[in-house]
Formats: sequence, C-alpha cells, structure tokens
Amino acid sequence: MSKTPDAFVYNCELKKVIDGDTVRLATIDLGFSVKLHNKSVRVAKIDTPESRINIKKYPERAKEKELGLLAKQKMKEWLVGDITLKSYGTDKYGRVLGDIFCSKGNVADLLKKENLAVDYDGGKKTKVWGE
Repeated sequence: MSKTPDAFVYNCELKKVIDGDTVRLATIDLGFSVKLHNKSVRVAKIDTPESRINIKKYPERAKEKELGLLAKQKMKEWLVGDITLKSYGTDKYGRVLGDIFCSKGNVADLLKKENLAVDYDGGKKTKVWGE
C-alpha cells in the first residue's frame, strides 16, 4: 500500500489579497475537472503584521499597520500570473493552510527576506511589529 503524501500541490487563481499572510483564491484546481471556488488560504509557518488595525483606537500600532499594508502590497505584486498552492490541510479557523508559490518563489520566504514576516507555528504571537 502506498503512503499518503504529506501535502498536495494545486494550480490556483487569485481573487483577492486579504493581508500579508492570507489570500482568497477564486479557484483551486484539484485536477480531473474538480475545482474549489472562493477559498480563503492562510500562508503556512509565518506571521505578518496586521493591516486592518484601527489606529484611532490603537495609535501605538500605527507602525504595524504601515508594515501590514506594505506586506499586503508585496503580495499583490507577486501573486500575478501562475500561482501554486502546496496544501497542508486547514487551520483552526477553517482556512486552507499551505505554501503559496509565484514566479519569484515561495511567498513566505519572499516576505521574510523583506522583513515583513516572521516564523510562526500557530501558537502565541510574540513579535511586536514596529519596534
């Protein structure tokens, strides 16, 4: 009997970048004419600054919001053309969890190189952005 793979790789079409570590995919092509539509995907193993912060309520987090918007913009620039998803299943919120690849490579690695993401294992967040 063959071993079940640890991850599956799919071709995708982007619908929208939510923030630096979350996107909504218009389609995920599972093959054999089977497609998933309108799925939220969380980039695995990283955390990015939040882009949706009310800075009137939390003025001390203004720098984090600025960095979050920059991470979101970078994702929009990179996720054009061919996109591939390596899926690991779902996260605690029901989003698909996986690595997203574009023509420049793994977006998690690209964000880390730009200092717009840190390693994250799903536990308590420790990074304070903007310090």
